[in-house]
Amino acid sequence: MTERKNCDRMLMTKRRKEKMKNYSKARKAGIFLLAYTLLFVGLASWLSYVFAQSGKTFIWNVDGAFQHVVVLKYIRQALITFFTTGKFAMVDYTIGQGFDVIGTLNYYGLGDPVTLLTVFFPKDSLELTYQILALVRMYLSGLAVAYLCKTIGRTNIYSVLPASLLYAFSGFALIGGIKHPMFFCGLMYLPLLIAGVEKIIKNKKMGTLAIVVAFAFASNYYFMYMSTIMAAIYFFIRQIGMYKSEGIKKFFVKIGKIILAYIWGIAMAAVILFPSVYAFLNNQRNSAKLVTPPLIGSSKYFKIMFKSMFVSSSVLNDWCLAGIGILGILGIIIIIANWKKSDRKIILGFLIILLMLCSPYVGKVMNGFSYPTMRFSYGMALVLVIMLAISIDRLKEIKKIPAIVSSVLMLLAGVIAFLIGKTQRKPFVCYEAAILAIIATIILVVYFLIRNKKYSYILLYGMTLVAAINIACNSYGLFSSKELFTCATYVDRGNLDNYMGINGAKVASEIKDDSFYRIERDIDMKNSSTYFGFNQPGFYWSVIPSGMSDLYVSTGISNYYKTYVMKGLETRSGLMALAGVKYYVT
Repeated sequence: MTERKNCDRMLMTKRRKEKMKNYSKARKAGIFLLAYTLLFVGLASWLSYVFAQSGKTFIWNVDGAFQHVVVLKYIRQALITFFTTGKFAMVDYTIGQGFDVIGTLNYYGLGDPVTLLTVFFPKDSLELTYQILALVRMYLSGLAVAYLCKTIGRTNIYSVLPASLLYAFSGFALIGGIKHPMFFCGLMYLPLLIAGVEKIIKNKKMGTLAIVVAFAFASNYYFMYMSTIMAAIYFFIRQIGMYKSEGIKKFFVKIGKIILAYIWGIAMAAVILFPSVYAFLNNQRNSAKLVTPPLIGSSKYFKIMFKSMFVSSSVLNDWCLAGIGILGILGIIIIIANWKKSDRKIILGFLIILLMLCSPYVGKVMNGFSYPTMRFSYGMALVLVIMLAISIDRLKEIKKIPAIVSSVLMLLAGVIAFLIGKTQRKPFVCYEAAILAIIATIILVVYFLIRNKKYSYILLYGMTLVAAINIACNSYGLFSSKELFTCATYVDRGNLDNYMGINGAKVASEIKDDSFYRIERDIDMKNSSTYFGFNQPGFYWSVIPSGMSDLYVSTGISNYYKTYVMKGLETRSGLMALAGVKYYVT
């Protein structure tokens, strides 16, 4: 009887400990979420203020206005129609000359769960909707990094918080994501994809990976293709040395689970994915004959890439936007200076991504064997924030010599940022990076001197402060009209409808004709027909039916100088008759 009581007491003690442990984890997660949300809202408000002071929206006046905001408005109306009537068009004559809705628009966000939020915004607040959804995607990208950190065992708030913020506001997000909202699909889903793979490596269930695969493929198959390649690289790096302890059988079992998770996820996303892939494979843009790119990039390319590792660059450089700010350099320095055997894999991952960014041919492969572009550079941003999180955790055990080496190298990084600034017409972002490098070094040195004291870890939150200041300065330096003014080519606030040609659209809407017809306009590649809801022969979409070019190439029409752009039929009576054009609006 006594033995049974002892067993019951031990069981109750164990349960109590588990509850306390779970409560502690939940409390820690809640504190992180609150801190991250407050900091993100503050930085996002500052970014929005910089745009407002410049008199600009988040909408780039080329693809942003011609495609992304057009699709956002179309999806909003399509969702409302579906929820109220149960109808959803498979083909729409306002899209191009009558293109497949899913196949054409999935590339721009049809299928992205974040886009569904557009139905909660008023019809006349499209500029604000576009901006808020971009910020929501940035917010979720940072949370995805936090989830990945938790999955790989990095749970200290002072190391995960700066990593999450810097990833959400990385150069790829600020320049690439705001210009092209679908770029956020790469940023959001790559950390979750790797977290799903990591769970399978740790012999956990494959449900997480399957769900991520489904959402990622439904959101944007193009970035999912690149993220899958990078996730595969992560898997094989993680397996280095593991087959000796686990055996070759477990290695193939893990591969099998990953394949099954992908099949499961693809099946869940099939209703959107299959039509989109079919449209992509039959896309006219893919049929263009392209020159084979060189194996190694030019000296100019490497110069800009090197700069982007230190500061957020405004130069696209084939979309090589690799850095996260000056703290990304700190992460590299501490891990290399405080070398451990367990760091081999993260350094190998860094070197592989770096080598991939050095080769335009790799850019071609990652772009679906089309033209070379480094749109996968968000992979480097992810590697850098993970290295930063690891390095901040590592500070509590860093030895004297590695601490001195790290401090010296970080000061050298500040000098390099300053020297880069000396060559720039607008050096603000470079000079602030140099100052922040000095502040980060001071935090590093002071923490090394007091780290044995009880609350010394609080000093490490200084890295979060450095990250927040870096992000705020980057936002100002990149977009302010007093600095680089990268948003100069963005649509003016309150002017979207005028920019899209509302006057011509009003004339078109006043035509009283119940028959099918198209309206020809002055040269128009803005997809105004989709935006305002009428039919026209002009279009500008990345995914175009492959047979579209046959007629226009054979007639030598100059307005079809790109395989994905038709500015108009040049008032050629024969072509206009074939296209069903009855009216011309100017």
